[in-house]
Amino acid sequence: MAVKNVRLDSFCPKFEVKKARDKFDYRKNTTIAMTDSVGRDSLDIFADAFGHTFIDDGTISILPSEVDLAKEYEAMIKEHMERRLAIFFQQLVACYETGYYFADSSARIQGDSPKRLAFIDDSKKTKSFQRNAAHSSTLPCLIAYDRKTEYEAHLAGKAITGFVFLSGSDAYNLWNATMNMPRFVNNADIYIDGRSRESKLRSDALELINQVARAIVTPDKAFKTFLIDVLRHIRSAITYATNNKKLAEKATLEYYKSVVKDMLSEYRADKDRMLSDMLDVDITKGGKSCRKEALQIRYQMIKDTQIAHARIIQTVERVKQTILASYKRSPDYFDAAFKSLILEQKLRKDERSALNKLLRFSSYDYYLRITKSRRARFTGTLDALRAAHEKKVQNLVRDVLREMRILRRDEVKGRSRIVKQVRIAKGWRQVDFARELRRKYPTSACSQSTISRIESGGKIVSEQIAEELAATLDIDTGLLVSNFFYSSI
Repeated sequence: MAVKNVRLDSFCPKFEVKKARDKFDYRKNTTIAMTDSVGRDSLDIFADAFGHTFIDDGTISILPSEVDLAKEYEAMIKEHMERRLAIFFQQLVACYETGYYFADSSARIQGDSPKRLAFIDDSKKTKSFQRNAAHSSTLPCLIAYDRKTEYEAHLAGKAITGFVFLSGSDAYNLWNATMNMPRFVNNADIYIDGRSRESKLRSDALELINQVARAIVTPDKAFKTFLIDVLRHIRSAITYATNNKKLAEKATLEYYKSVVKDMLSEYRADKDRMLSDMLDVDITKGGKSCRKEALQIRYQMIKDTQIAHARIIQTVERVKQTILASYKRSPDYFDAAFKSLILEQKLRKDERSALNKLLRFSSYDYYLRITKSRRARFTGTLDALRAAHEKKVQNLVRDVLREMRILRRDEVKGRSRIVKQVRIAKGWRQVDFARELRRKYPTSACSQSTISRIESGGKIVSEQIAEELAATLDIDTGLLVSNFFYSSI
């Protein structure tokens, strides 16, 4: 499916300015939220009625400062920045060659704000620190415009409606992921990113997104520019924090700087190996002649899959909202019950596996995770849904499985195009390719005529043949055989 031929606004929700962002409890698993491994906020036994999480029982003699706390959080702070960098690269790939015009919006979803951290010393004095759900993305919500005139009107301040790019997809949820951190980490992010229309990192990042959307630069080159931009803004923020005696924020920014410098050094030393790790395929195979092709192929695969995932999730969401509208108020555990009803339909093993991946949900795991009292309410909602709306859900499952089979079919057909693309990049004729294939696999039945039929789409490339072709072309098998949410169908 070519992205340029798809109008995403046909299935993505329209963007509306909201007074407040939706907040989700990370314990309900409705959005990605990383718990605080230092403050241990996933354990309710540390919380009191005042919303504090106690991480010491009174055995310390000196209460910590914010700088002390920053040292305790060093590993999490560095992980936070690593995630921000990796997620932006994913956004670059998702937007590559879409032709859309992108604006940014503040986050529309996030995890609940965590409890304060409280320390008690041996004289029973208490000191507490505020924490926030810190977003793991510079641009958590991208608003797309199909036409340049719409985008320019938006920039001019006119009320032009765009659509939320990839809303509901795994990618979108990851962009809105949060980590529960001390407030000074959130402050450090603001020093770098800027607020609203401030011309800081958010503006630089958005400019890069729009450049890759129109193929002015490739995602890998834009990512290098982003690393340089991040480092520049961090250094500026360190100066600001120093001048304003924001010592914890300065410590946080120093940790950020070390992460970005290391990643920039890695990029300059071995860009191809770094990109291979981030794209989950080895682009170094096949020599320099194939590296550009390998990158383009992988970018296209990832982008198309994310768009397809968003489209199917929006189909599921529309049915869910239709059913929900039939109730005066949302039933207890409605989302989990709805997904459970989808997964309890009569399905083959491969179909169930694909739906599990699509929904990121397991009924069995969910049931075990909730308390006995909640199980009764969850089961009640599921029974009511089954009695009133099973036919709607059966039709939904049929439509979703049909869509995933089409994706799987298109992926298999796409192998022919990729084989031809790489063969030409290597400078091989079909006869050269057939000779190399027989040399590597003497029992292979692939002749020049067979390869001609493969490249013209006249012969389906099975996974076994795909593995032989990839080995002969000396490319990563992942370029021909994927492991996406629909791949098991």
